[in-house]
Amino acid sequence: MFQSEFSEEDRQKIKVMAMYGMSLEDMAGLLGVKIDVLERERKFGDMTDLIRSGKGQASFHVKQKAYEMAKSGEHPQMTMFWLKNEGNLDEPPVEKTKPKDGKLLIVKGRK
Repeated sequence: MFQSEFSEEDRQKIKVMAMYGMSLEDMAGLLGVKIDVLERERKFGDMTDLIRSGKGQASFHVKQKAYEMAKSGEHPQMTMFWLKNEGNLDEPPVEKTKPKDGKLLIVKGRK
């Protein structure tokens, strides 16, 4: 059975570093270990789950903040972003036509 080289405190640090999007190389440097140690932990231990959990928490917090900004009414750009990306709001189709003079004309809106 694989025995982790990291304490619970180190594991929490790794999770936080994953939340910030740090690479394994940067994590190893801050922990004072060679990258091989982290790669071995990822391969045989539960490091992959730990990193995935950290990234998932970061994504949750960002989406939570974006949602709060979108629903506040104080950030209309965030409201539109949220509706387009999370609310499945469709953009009106864009029609491209080429008139006789050869210049491209873009018309926004529904047909």
